[in-house]
Amino acid sequence: MARRKTLRLSALNIKTEPHTQERYVHLIQFVFGHSILGKLSGHNQLMIGVLESLDTDDPMVGFKGFLYRFTNIDRNAPWLDIGTRELVESDSAVQRIIIPEDLRPNCKKIPFVFDAQRHRLIFESTSPTAPSIRVAFESIFNDPMVQEEFGLVDVELEVRREAIEYILGLENIRKLEIRVSRPNPDDISELEDEVYRRLQNQNVRRIDETLTAASAEGILPDQWTKGLIAASRSDGSTVARAIIGGEKKEVSTSNKPLIVSHSYDPYEQSLMEAMTRGTNELLEEVFSTL
Repeated sequence: MARRKTLRLSALNIKTEPHTQERYVHLIQFVFGHSILGKLSGHNQLMIGVLESLDTDDPMVGFKGFLYRFTNIDRNAPWLDIGTRELVESDSAVQRIIIPEDLRPNCKKIPFVFDAQRHRLIFESTSPTAPSIRVAFESIFNDPMVQEEFGLVDVELEVRREAIEYILGLENIRKLEIRVSRPNPDDISELEDEVYRRLQNQNVRRIDETLTAASAEGILPDQWTKGLIAASRSDGSTVARAIIGGEKKEVSTSNKPLIVSHSYDPYEQSLMEAMTRGTNELLEEVFSTL
């Protein structure tokens, strides 16, 4: 019997205006066509390496493909000869090792699916981690070429529902830090509806709200604050500092990404077929309460 493989999938919520499938399709095509790079930790970078239509008869459905993570070498930095433990100046190293300008080492292929209707990018999140992928795409969308063509683009990490419910259930919250970028109206629950309407009516793109308890009783979140916290599941992040078990602790949703595991037999399903099925399971989880 063939050994089954498991994909650990996470998702980014990508948002821009106007909110149309065509615009999201063009955004991803633009990033791919211009080979725009995103920054990961250290010298690692990320790009969309392979892009194919999910449906050849309808290009507006979205895409499948691979992200490439690779290392960007600083050609001007000294090299190390580990045999002699001596530093080698970059000019001398280049004379010994000729690396073509377009080549980058340590490449890893990361499968992804982009659903244009839901404007969600679903990817395998074992390594790099989901928060790192979000940071990389944030830097991609901050590229001047992207902003000139599409304006501001928000990218948020889908967070585990349990992380939001845990914060909402805390009883002695000393401080709350909530960041929410304006949700799309088709993505929100009843609790989040007031958040969307207020931000929309005031022409506000993003809200950063900090609440500090006035007494030992702790913060007593009202419906507006609960709506902000709920909205941060798909549209931002929440950090809570509270007394838990008699100790001061910090709880953050930014390191609690939604992860959906999908197991498959590689002899019965291709990697991309498994990605597509896993994507459907993840999106069902995201939108199950909307």
